[in-house]
Amino acid sequence: MSEFTNDVKNCDLLIVGGGNAIFDLTRYSLSAYRINRILSIAKEYDKKVFITSIGIGPFKTKKQIDYTIDTLRLADYITVRDKKSFKYIETLNNTSYLSIDPAFLLKKVTLDDVKDSNKTKEISICIIDLFLNKESAKRYQEYISSFVALIDELDKENCIINLYSTEPRDYRAVYDVYNKLENKNNVRVNKIGNFNELIKLYSQTDLVIGTRMHSMIIALSQFIPVIGLSWQDKVTEMFDMVNLSEDVFDSNRFEKEIPNIINLVNEKLNNEQSIDQLKNIKHENEKRFEINIKLLKNLVEMEEIRVNNGEK
Repeated sequence: MSEFTNDVKNCDLLIVGGGNAIFDLTRYSLSAYRINRILSIAKEYDKKVFITSIGIGPFKTKKQIDYTIDTLRLADYITVRDKKSFKYIETLNNTSYLSIDPAFLLKKVTLDDVKDSNKTKEISICIIDLFLNKESAKRYQEYISSFVALIDELDKENCIINLYSTEPRDYRAVYDVYNKLENKNNVRVNKIGNFNELIKLYSQTDLVIGTRMHSMIIALSQFIPVIGLSWQDKVTEMFDMVNLSEDVFDSNRFEKEIPNIINLVNEKLNNEQSIDQLKNIKHENEKRFEINIKLLKNLVEMEEIRVNNGEK
C-alpha cells in the first residue's frame, strides 16, 4: 500500500464511501480488516477521515461485529445508508449518523427515444445469481424455477419481459431462467455493460422487479416503480428507508408470493399517481442526504483552522 500511503500523507482529508463496505458471509472472514488498515494509515499521518453512505452487515460472529465497531472508531464521522447498518454503530456517539444511499439522488435522464405511453407495457426483471451469495444448489434451482413461474404468469398479462442484471456475473442465472421458459415470445435478455445501457433499458421500462439493490435504486431515481425480492437484509432495509416496505418480498418465500407479486404488478402499472409518489421519495431522500454535506463542511472547516494555526 506504499502508493496509497503516500497519497494519504499528501492529502488534506480522506473520504471513504459507497457500497456494502463491511460484511462477512462466513465465520472465517474479517472484511473490516482492509478498512482498518486504511484508517490506521490516515491516523498515522493525523488525517481527518469521513466514511460516507456505506452499508454494514450481515455478519456471522460477534468478533466480526466488534472488530468492525473498533475499526470505525478511527473515523471522525460515519454515515450509513440504512437503519440496520446504523444499529451496529449507534454506540459511536456524535460520530455516527443515518443517511441514505446517494444513488437515490441521480437526476432523471431524458433520452431522445422516449417510450410511447400507449405501447405494450414492459417489465424489466433483474436476476441475481444466488450462487454468488453462497446459496445451495437446491436453493438456487428453487429460485430459478420461481422466476420461470412468475414470468409464465406475467406473460398472461400481455407484457414484454426484459431479463437483465447490473452485475455481469449474474448472467448465468439470467440465462438459466430464460432457457427454462417454454414460451419466449415476449421475453428477451438484455446485456447491460454500462450505465448508459441501463438507462436506455429503463427508458422503455414501466416496472422493475429487482434483486440487485442498485438496479432498484437507479430505477426509483428515474421514477420507475419497483417491486423487490430480498435475498439479503440490505434489500429489505433499502425499501424500509423509502417507506416502501410492502413492495418487497422475501426470496425464500418466492414461489408462495407469486400471486401477491402479480397483484402488486397490476396495481403499480395502473397507478396514475406513481410518478408523483416517486418524486416525493426523491425529495425526502435529498433531505436525508444533507447530513453528509454538513459533516463534510465541518471537517473542512476544522482542517482550515488547523492550517491557519500552523498545526500542519
